[in-house]
Amino acid sequence: MQKIFIDSVKITIVFKLWFLLLVFLTFTILQSQDYFGIGLFEQSVSWWDANIYNDIALNGYYKQFVKFPDSLIKYGFFPLLPIFLKLIFELFGLKIIWASIIVNTLNLFLLVINLKLYLKSYYNNEKIEKYILATFLIFPYSIFLYMNYTENLFLGLTFLSINLLKKDKIFSSNLVGFLLSLTRPNAIIIGIFNFIEYLKYKKKTILKSVSYLTYLLGPITLFSYFKIKFGNFWLFFDSQKYYFNKEFNPFFIFELLKQSLFGTNGLPLKLLKIFQTLI
Repeated sequence: MQKIFIDSVKITIVFKLWFLLLVFLTFTILQSQDYFGIGLFEQSVSWWDANIYNDIALNGYYKQFVKFPDSLIKYGFFPLLPIFLKLIFELFGLKIIWASIIVNTLNLFLLVINLKLYLKSYYNNEKIEKYILATFLIFPYSIFLYMNYTENLFLGLTFLSINLLKKDKIFSSNLVGFLLSLTRPNAIIIGIFNFIEYLKYKKKTILKSVSYLTYLLGPITLFSYFKIKFGNFWLFFDSQKYYFNKEFNPFFIFELLKQSLFGTNGLPLKLLKIFQTLI
């Protein structure tokens, strides 16, 4: 375990520094200008949704969407990451940008060590584990792991819940599940799969089974907070509706898939047009 811990620290530091250098050089080469007062360094480590998480950490969920409709978007973001940012920001008196770097690095470490433990339990082959981990950390989408997003926190907690479940620590796993549900709404899906895995265990109890409801507590807690503070339990869905500029549909992914396959701008028709130009 000590070796895994030390290796995880090394991997986290190396990949985090590599990313910071790479992105900072990219912004420098592109000669990026200040964006609404956000300087070059801030842009390189805190971009897109990251600024919304920072804003929630600093100001909380405030009701200004009457004058500023774009602020309605923030109600679609869950609170665990902003809570961690707030803790570091308040405890150490740092600028929010430095607090976000620290929190992101800790979340990245959480992901690396729990992914290593999961791979070890699954393969028990150090060479395979290194290849999988390296591929995972350098793949293009990994940019979201190094910025102030919830991806590394969510994945880290997911693998932690699975690792605890494998050790038959059901209540600890589901306590992590509660934190997971405060991170992203799709934690419910992780809870369903973990519950299915739990059903394979011989030592099942009613209390253990009921404890899987913790995966619902995050959204319920947040929505109740919205109801108490703003009088709207469904504010999260209003945020999604505003973001997508249409009535919120939880199955919108299937609509996107249908458009991609059969729409006028779908992939098959695009390929057909390309083929026609070739002949």
